[in-house]
Amino acid sequence: MARKKQVPLAVKNAIFEKLEALAKAGLTTTYGDLGREFGLDPSAAYYENSILWYILGDFSISEHEKGHPMISALVCRHDTCMPGLGFFKLAEILNPKLTLNTEEKRTEFYCKELKRLFKFWKDRERV
Repeated sequence: MARKKQVPLAVKNAIFEKLEALAKAGLTTTYGDLGREFGLDPSAAYYENSILWYILGDFSISEHEKGHPMISALVCRHDTCMPGLGFFKLAEILNPKLTLNTEEKRTEFYCKELKRLFKFWKDRERV
């Protein structure tokens, strides 16, 4: 069985800080750009089972547990300007009453979550 590449805690913290800065600025990034910036394989960055996929999922789970928006909403596919399907699967797991089984529902949820995320971090900056 192949072993997953371990990412040092300092790198994970730096990725979170990058996402926090993007959120405060009201900006998004792509999986590839984020992966390249932190030395993670950009060619596989948005595929399930990539290291970045797990890191972003862990961040969103942790933020959700605190009552915060899913911070991984900031990271999108370059070809669709939307997160990958893993983001939406995780949203359904975190919110069992949520059903995102159509492109329309996924787009609506993503737009609301991104707006909520930007507002949360903007408001948090004032504290």
